[in-house]
Amino acid sequence: MGKAYLMTKTFKRTLGSLDSIFEFIEKFIIAHTIDKDTAFAVNVAVEEIFTNLVKYDSTAAPDIPIDLSMEGNRVIMVVRNIGGARFDVSAEVAVDVEAPLRTRPIGGLGLHIVHSVVDDIRYEYAGGVGTITITKSMEAKRA
Repeated sequence: MGKAYLMTKTFKRTLGSLDSIFEFIEKFIIAHTIDKDTAFAVNVAVEEIFTNLVKYDSTAAPDIPIDLSMEGNRVIMVVRNIGGARFDVSAEVAVDVEAPLRTRPIGGLGLHIVHSVVDDIRYEYAGGVGTITITKSMEAKRA
């Protein structure tokens, strides 16, 4: 079954693009009657992945394409890193959330949170393009 309800947009590789990304996600959420918990997960996942690509891969292409689509009751998010370094976010990040803040190493908490709010994260790298595909099932029935 093909993806239905695809929305796609390309954003400049800058943290200044986050407001536009949130507007893009909000349009998708409204258009597809996505419940509050799923909407939260979509926002967190896309923002964290995009922010990491901006902060840690400045050598990649100046634009980052983001696709949002629905497959049944699942939201599919695809973020592409064109011409950048390999950045496999699909592996679970071990974070000791019980450790005192002053003893925790820097990094990893954002991706740990993403893994905890979505159902699946897949990573592929081919032809100089890293493709991150994130899936989140709707928790409430669609109207």
